Amino acid sequence: MKLVIIIWISLFSVFSDAFAVSEQEKSLVQQIKYHDHLYWSKNKPEISDAEYDSLKRQLAELHPEHSLLRKVHSVLNSDAGKVYHERPMLSLQKAYSFSDIDKWAKKYVRSADETLLIQPKYDGSAVDYSNGILSTRGGGEFGVNISHLFPYITILSRIDNAKGIRGELIITGSEFDKLCENMKSAGLKPYANQRSAIAAVANTKVINHKLMKGVSLSLIEYSFDSLSVPFSSLEKQLKKYKSNIKKRNYPTDGIVVKLADSKYAESLGSTNHHPRSAIAFKFQNKSAETTLLDVVWKCGKTKLTPTAVFEKVSIGGVNITKASLHSANYIRKNDVHIGDKLLIERAGDAIPHIKSIKRGAKRKSALIRKCPDCRKAVVESGVNICCINEKCKGTIAARLISEAKLLKIKGLGPSTIKKIVESFDVENIIDLKNIEVGQIESLRGFGEKSSMKLYLNIQAYFTSAGI
Repeated sequence: MKLVIIIWISLFSVFSDAFAVSEQEKSLVQQIKYHDHLYWSKNKPEISDAEYDSLKRQLAELHPEHSLLRKVHSVLNSDAGKVYHERPMLSLQKAYSFSDIDKWAKKYVRSADETLLIQPKYDGSAVDYSNGILSTRGGGEFGVNISHLFPYITILSRIDNAKGIRGELIITGSEFDKLCENMKSAGLKPYANQRSAIAAVANTKVINHKLMKGVSLSLIEYSFDSLSVPFSSLEKQLKKYKSNIKKRNYPTDGIVVKLADSKYAESLGSTNHHPRSAIAFKFQNKSAETTLLDVVWKCGKTKLTPTAVFEKVSIGGVNITKASLHSANYIRKNDVHIGDKLLIERAGDAIPHIKSIKRGAKRKSALIRKCPDCRKAVVESGVNICCINEKCKGTIAARLISEAKLLKIKGLGPSTIKKIVESFDVENIIDLKNIEVGQIESLRGFGEKSSMKLYLNIQAYFTSAGI
């Protein structure tokens, strides 16, 4: 009987461990896909490159052959003209310290005298120029034809009259400033940084010549500014090289290290994701320490989202006071309390992100028990805190804002929807049809003309939809 119990307990333990691994793997996959979508499709990363790579390393430990680990990403492009790459355009293995470089080198560097090439890792969009066609990297095998951008591109290459170039399409700091000025003059919000600008331009099928007036993009061949160094002095040269390239006008986010012997490098082959003969040494993002002053919760369609409000810090010349806390589970998992010390980082020099958290001397709970909008009790649902009050105006407004984006009714933006929901008995999109001109005019910020204009836009939509 004891033997049976022991066997049963052992089997239960095995299955429990397997289930736990399965759940952990599922969670990692969901997180990676979520952040892939934000980075590549929305250009709105929430976490740093280092933390993203940490998620992938965890997944690799659980499932080394998972397809997500082999996937090569690129900015989505709306142009349908596919271009086949005779040589696949792969990504690069990443390193965040010299010890990571050293681990890579021990596998492939044959001696201390092995010659390596170091070159800037440009922060733009990977492209290929072959047979007179410029294309994006795409998924690695097929890219998208962006030759229509040629009138705005200067090619920087060591090769005269090159038949083929692999490199990065970038916009320099000075050209980025010109583009932003053109956008301001057109009444548009400028891009957050150079990377988001080049991603947007490469993803545009029809060029807005007014916005691009006087603006020049650069296509930099990967070997354009490379330096040969022996492996024995690599660490010293990397520090010096990093200091030099950070002073340049070109946007860079790291240094590429690769074997100079092309025949030997080719013999090493590649994985489905990266060549074995090269590695990217990524720069760490700038950071600063501050104190968490408050946590503001906002109603979404199905959950409440927390935002950290902290003492102002300046990172890279930008003043920052807020950063996402993602979910209630993030707060619990990291034991976040008001009064704690936060290390804030600007991921990709754009999105503020909490890199680490230290306990403060005086701490106050960051979680809530009541909805910030309707003041009804909230409930825990999975990793989130949710308001289940069907009449909650915050939840209704969030849902309508999401739906209104699809309807594209001119003048019906998020702030207007919030005012309408807070002021009138509106619970769904159909209810907007019954809003009168006088009601709209009573809202703050609306006059007689603007009220009539919005009213007619709303009615025109429902008429065209046959509602």
